[in-house]
Amino acid sequence: MRLPKLPVALLVGFCLFALAAFAGGAVLSVGYGIALKNTRELLYGNADLSIAALRQGITGHLDPVASAVDDLAGILARDPRAATDDTALATILQAAMTGLPQVTALAVVDHDYRVFRISRDPARASLKWANWSEDRQFRATVDKAMQVGDGHWGAPFYAETARISLLNYYKPLTGGDGRMKALAAVISLEQLSDWMIALSDRPQQEARIRPFVLYGRDRVLAHPLFLAGYPGLSDAEPLPKLTDFTDPVLASLWRTDPSTVEGIETSLLHNADARIIDSGGTRYLAIYTGLSGYGPQELLLGAYVATSEARVQLDRLAILPQVAAVLLVVVLGLAWIIGRLVGRPARQLAAAADHIRHFQFDQAPLVEDTMIREMSAAAGAFNSMTGALRQFAAYVPERLVHRLVALGPDRSIRPTLRSITVMFTDIAGFTTLSEPFPADQTARLLNRHFEIVGGAIEREDGTIDKFLGDGLMAFWGAPIHQSDAAERAVRAALAVTAAIAEDNRLRRQHGEAPIRMRIGLHSGPAVVGNIGFPGRINYTIVGDTVNAGQRLEGLAREFDDGRDVTVLLSGDTAKALGPDFRLTPCGSRAVKGRGAQIEVFRLEP
Repeated sequence: MRLPKLPVALLVGFCLFALAAFAGGAVLSVGYGIALKNTRELLYGNADLSIAALRQGITGHLDPVASAVDDLAGILARDPRAATDDTALATILQAAMTGLPQVTALAVVDHDYRVFRISRDPARASLKWANWSEDRQFRATVDKAMQVGDGHWGAPFYAETARISLLNYYKPLTGGDGRMKALAAVISLEQLSDWMIALSDRPQQEARIRPFVLYGRDRVLAHPLFLAGYPGLSDAEPLPKLTDFTDPVLASLWRTDPSTVEGIETSLLHNADARIIDSGGTRYLAIYTGLSGYGPQELLLGAYVATSEARVQLDRLAILPQVAAVLLVVVLGLAWIIGRLVGRPARQLAAAADHIRHFQFDQAPLVEDTMIREMSAAAGAFNSMTGALRQFAAYVPERLVHRLVALGPDRSIRPTLRSITVMFTDIAGFTTLSEPFPADQTARLLNRHFEIVGGAIEREDGTIDKFLGDGLMAFWGAPIHQSDAAERAVRAALAVTAAIAEDNRLRRQHGEAPIRMRIGLHSGPAVVGNIGFPGRINYTIVGDTVNAGQRLEGLAREFDDGRDVTVLLSGDTAKALGPDFRLTPCGSRAVKGRGAQIEVFRLEP
């Protein structure tokens, strides 16, 4: 027996009408209980979300500092200038602070407990060694850092001159001449409290959440009230006591009261504990969880909200009968109309959006127009967006976009100090070569050249940063870490050499002048991330390493012996290579903008 074929609008309308009529009474009778349960879930969920946001904020604020200090310690250990040249040491510390806005100061401690400090506040910067050996607490802290043998967070302390409480991250230093003993990063606790205001003042489901962070169980580490300054702190008391804190609700967190264990639904908690607090005649729900690894004592991340906020959800039940009656009348007609008018363009939008999500701009179909104004506007806007993306895609490195999307926004755009290898290329005598050509022929010449060079770079997973007239700049080691960045760059240079040689062979066969080019390669630390202003941002690299790479490319003209491609690389890049590459030492050369000479090698094919 064949089942009858019914129109989807009629079938959906009849089912919705029957379901609404049958379920209406049941919904009205059990609505209050369901709403109460949902409200409790929302109440617990909002506080749980605030704790998750706190955890993400704390780790996102502190973990990059620890990672950067660990990396910086390695840089200081490898850079012999840092051990003897205070100016070089200050430059390295200042460059590190550029990518760490949460750091108040960076300091290096030597074995005599002298301190070389760089502060974000120029008035507190100390670009010379200061003797702190008389400070017993400081000596004990540094000695403990050395005993631990690795980077760790110290206990909070109070800075009398700045009148703020601070956190220190210590990292023992090894290598060099042994002068430097430890590296420390100083972070203000006011910054931890600053972003908590958004969590505290933003209504979540009409319930105001008040977050907090405790150091252990009896000290307050971060709280929105800290931003106005907290009186009475000192070296002996760097953090306020919980029982004396000016937030009366938080001060009552651990007070013994039978009511604090009643009415808590433990099934709604996610790896957290909860208490009910009575303060000033109002009951509050407090949820908290532990976070270790940021000091000698465990941190407690928590949030509380007044339970009276649950009444807002229950008051909405008053309009339920009226809404149910109206829905029974209109649901049948609306189901059929909406099903016809929205279903088709919605499916088209979803299909086209899936192509856009996979960067398949040329394959995205046009969305048909519809009589629904919003859907029509959405279709028009989406079609216009697709056209604009097709044009825009030609100007954005697709591989770089894929990598940044894979990393996520917190890691991909934040400027960081990374070890990279940079490449600069240039066509020798391009002005003379292109002078007799018309504009379109010059453009074709450059496009063919960049196709050869860019293809070799991308095959070695390099990132093309920008085109510089008849040359380009590319780099390896970011945004994805590449332990063999130098070898990838050198292999790309060899591939370019072979491809240019083959292209020149074809050009000579056609009676065209060959293209000769220069390449410079250099490896070292550079600041990587989004650089620019809100209207024009570029993911790029900056620093002395970039400048040195460009100078090497310019220096290549001195070694031009008539070959198609001259490739020069620095000693830093050569040290990172394996034995499979043929290098010719060219001595040490002075380059513009650097006091020290650079050891130069020529890459042989």
